[in-house]
Amino acid sequence: MSDPIASRAASLPRQGERGDSGATTRGQPVSMASAWPAGHPRVLVTDAWLANAGDAALALATENLVREVVPGAAVLHAAYQGAELASNFPSLRFTASLEDLIGTPWAPPAPGWAESGPALVAGADAVISQGGGFLVEAYQPWGRIAALSKVARWGVPVAILGQTVGRFTRSRGNHLHRLMRTARLIVVRDPQSVANATALGATDVVLGTDLWLALFPDPPLKHSSKGVGLVLTNHHPDPEQRPRLADVAHRVAEATLDAFPGESVTLWSTVQGHPDLAGEDDSVVAESVVDRLEAAKRGRVAILRGYVPPDQAIALIAGSRAVVSMRMHPALFAAALDTPFCLVLGAQKAGVLEGTSLLGRVVDPGNATNVPEGVAKAVRRPGEGQWSALAPLRDRLDDVRTRLADFLQALDRP
Repeated sequence: MSDPIASRAASLPRQGERGDSGATTRGQPVSMASAWPAGHPRVLVTDAWLANAGDAALALATENLVREVVPGAAVLHAAYQGAELASNFPSLRFTASLEDLIGTPWAPPAPGWAESGPALVAGADAVISQGGGFLVEAYQPWGRIAALSKVARWGVPVAILGQTVGRFTRSRGNHLHRLMRTARLIVVRDPQSVANATALGATDVVLGTDLWLALFPDPPLKHSSKGVGLVLTNHHPDPEQRPRLADVAHRVAEATLDAFPGESVTLWSTVQGHPDLAGEDDSVVAESVVDRLEAAKRGRVAILRGYVPPDQAIALIAGSRAVVSMRMHPALFAAALDTPFCLVLGAQKAGVLEGTSLLGRVVDPGNATNVPEGVAKAVRRPGEGQWSALAPLRDRLDDVRTRLADFLQALDRP
């Protein structure tokens, strides 16, 4: 029987050069594409925040889906942090972010892109805003929205694929309403997003799923595992909520250590190693939490340093007895790998698991006193059957694949 960790990692791009910790070190900046490679249609995939490996996984999944339905496509990723982190993803081709390529009402194109950037985007046959969670008002994603709206005004077909859409009380220049009205395809990943996108003017919103699932088409193989993976964060779109989340992170760590007495625990995150790029670093939160633990518990914990790309995250999860995560994508990876998991996440984003039996593994951090019991209950359940429990989401992914094929195959060909 083949090694499931090796086979899963083989389906993703190789990581860059590694340091002693095993995490990827920051390599030399990579030159961004300023012209289209061969192939048709020309598809520009936007909005990956590569410093978050969950977003990076979505870039890989989006590329996979595009090539499934139009194998000869030319695909470029207009990602954030592409120059710095592209070396971790040699199977993808990167250019500057959409904001940098074409500018926004509040900023011109980035230096060096004033002519080539708009020409590159205008030459696209389609622009796909990849899935994720940035369409939430508290993140103030006005530049991203305005850039996508501008592309739609130019007549380039725009698709929004696998997104969380929050409730907006303002739209800053009406760009968001215009985008929702003009996008040719809008796929969201949770039921509340359907209502929110409709309220913003969208007329045909598809309830799909988070595109991570495209990276896990087959049931996981049996594999050996040991130790527990723990992903802590104080991330919240509202900065005033972050101290509360830091306290929840401590409760989650204590609950995890109590649920697995004597087990080693490895702390890591999909957002770490590049605070200058990401604007945050969960390893700092991890260090703070570990410092507060009593000595006996502290001795059972190891902190993984540096950037953790998707293939390494998947290998870490596949090799763990269980995973407790305050970030969404590590928990979703665990669900697809049949690794027992607990997702400590509240509000709308947890709705990505709506329609499955896995919602019982989600703990709301808003009720801090229930966190220890919720974590213990979730991770003590066996993981077998989680991949099967994702069947409703695979059905939705099949629908997304069909709609994406219709969208791309309807484009004019040369």
